[in-house]
Amino acid sequence: GCFVVANTMTEAGNAIVLQYTSTLWLFALSPWLLRERPRTDDAWILAVAMLGVGVIFFGNAGRSLPGLLVALTAGFFYALLTLMIRRLRDADPAAVTVLNNLGAAVLLFGPALLWGDLMASQRELALLALMGVVQFSIPYYLYARALTRVPAYQAGLITLAEPVLVPVWTFLVVGEVVPRSTIAGGGLLLLSIAIFLRKSRQRNKLQPSTNP
Repeated sequence: GCFVVANTMTEAGNAIVLQYTSTLWLFALSPWLLRERPRTDDAWILAVAMLGVGVIFFGNAGRSLPGLLVALTAGFFYALLTLMIRRLRDADPAAVTVLNNLGAAVLLFGPALLWGDLMASQRELALLALMGVVQFSIPYYLYARALTRVPAYQAGLITLAEPVLVPVWTFLVVGEVVPRSTIAGGGLLLLSIAIFLRKSRQRNKLQPSTNP
């Protein structure tokens, strides 16, 4: 809900990038809730990523502060979602995805009736159906599967690739111009992902093979 509202109050590129402050919460909460302690070098990579988030936030705070704050709130709740899915790593990822979406529908049905209505054109219904399958169901199923194998904080670092790509897609689809600060911050996020993937590859090479 916070993420959708944020998209109505600020640019989509800003909303998605600030949602991924969730990675910061994952690093902070994983040791307490999951007993998964991040590596020291991963924490340095997180610092680079959060620097990018800071560039975006302070570069746009003057004109859309309420929307940015709502997007930051979405980041906190997205972290809680990731931690929950990780704790349910022994469950069927498909079942977790279905129950999550059903739960979201139940929780948001009341606010939708209270502050809006359920009327939609055929085109809007088609877009909503497409969003339900492509934007929510498939990605969250894959995310749930990934969280059965990797720690929550590492999944958070890898998914930082999404906020780098969203401004590109919104510009191509709806012509939304991305502020320079968002481009600069996105570059730092991309750098942090590249560093993390490179270090992960190096770690895998150093680990002894388990193959017979």
